[in-house]
Amino acid sequence: MNRGLYTAASGMSSSQVWLDTVANNLANASATGYKRDEVEFEESLLRELRSNGGRGKVVGDMQSGPLVSKITTSFERGSTIATGNGLDVAIETPTGMFAIETKGGPKYSRAGSFTLNQNRELTDHEGHRVLDQDLRPIRIDGDGSVKIGPDGTVEPGRQKVGVFNGTFEKVGLNLFSARGRVSLQENAILTPGALESSNVNVVATMIEMIQVQRLFEMAQKSVQNHDETTAQLIKTLNPN
Repeated sequence: MNRGLYTAASGMSSSQVWLDTVANNLANASATGYKRDEVEFEESLLRELRSNGGRGKVVGDMQSGPLVSKITTSFERGSTIATGNGLDVAIETPTGMFAIETKGGPKYSRAGSFTLNQNRELTDHEGHRVLDQDLRPIRIDGDGSVKIGPDGTVEPGRQKVGVFNGTFEKVGLNLFSARGRVSLQENAILTPGALESSNVNVVATMIEMIQVQRLFEMAQKSVQNHDETTAQLIKTLNPN
């Protein structure tokens, strides 16, 4: 395959992954506790170039375009936004996650926008039950107002919202799964009546999206030029 065509096609493929990642960040910029994704690249197919038909000394190397090596999550903390809602709570440290009960087992989230279900159990915005420090659902007995205190205690009651440390990876719906064991974060710093915003800078992300779109268009134009050049070459070599 023509090396230039391969390089341009590789650029288009990588730019598409980058564009999808940036678009997803932008779409979730207003989601509570959302953590943005970042794309990392590496050069693909690095080869040495030698003189004398490949049998002589090294005269340089050839790279065949960018390759997405991995997509990582930035756990940089978002800003704290006061809401005045007694069931909203923000984790002030950059580490730590709330534990959420799902059908696939405990998952974790930074989104502290909670509410009560009909059984007076603390749940997230998707209806999943929030877990305490012992990974048990939090249930509030009796009637009346409910609020979360600075130490995570759900009042009235004694259960505390669990905050856990560990290594986390995204699984969707603003939830994370734990890789390996998690540990309880002792004396977690919480701010009641507030939420953590996403860590997406909307203006910077929109600028990034425009830049990626231009890179994609440049790679696309290069593919078209190589295709036209190849067609002209074939026509020249075989005029009939």
